[in-house]
Amino acid sequence: MSITLKVTMANATATPTTNAPRTFHPEMPTEALKVTPAPTPSLAQEEAIQTKRHRDGTLKPIDQDKARASRLAMRREWASLNLRQEWADTDFMRGHLKVAGVKVGASTEPATVQRMKAKLRAIGIHSPEVQEAIGMPLSRFLEVNPRLPLWAALALVLESTGRFTSEGFVAEAA
Repeated sequence: MSITLKVTMANATATPTTNAPRTFHPEMPTEALKVTPAPTPSLAQEEAIQTKRHRDGTLKPIDQDKARASRLAMRREWASLNLRQEWADTDFMRGHLKVAGVKVGASTEPATVQRMKAKLRAIGIHSPEVQEAIGMPLSRFLEVNPRLPLWAALALVLESTGRFTSEGFVAEAA
C-alpha cells in the first residue's frame, strides 16, 4: 500500500523557477519490522556492573586521591625500569610523534604491544602495515628492543612506515 501526499509549501525566496509545489511520497512498510532482542548479560557481567553501584542505583564516585596515588605509583615503577631515554636524534623522533598527532603522557612509560597498537590505531596505522614496515610482529620488535620507552618505540615504527614526507605525516597509506 502506497500513500501519496501532495503538499504545497510557500517559498519565501520564490522565483519563477522555484515556485513549483513540493510533493512528498512517504513509503509505508507492508510488514512490521522484526527487531532482535538485546542479549542478556551473563551473571558475571551483571555482578561486575552492580559492584560499581550504590544500593540506590547511582554509580559510586571515583576516589580522586586513590586514583592520583595509583598514577604516581605507576610512574614511580616506570621510572625504576631504567628505560633508554638518550638518543642522538631525540628531537627528530619527538618531531615525528608531534607531526603525527601522537601524545604519550609520560616519557618513562614502557612500550607494550597493547599500548602501541592502541596509539597507532588512533592515527590510522594497523598491525599488517606495522609488521610490513618493521619486518616482524610488534611483539617480536619489543622483544628485540627491550629497553624502549613507548615514545621511542612509536617514533621508530612511525619512521619505518614511510608516511612522513617533506609536507608532513600522511594519514592514509598510499
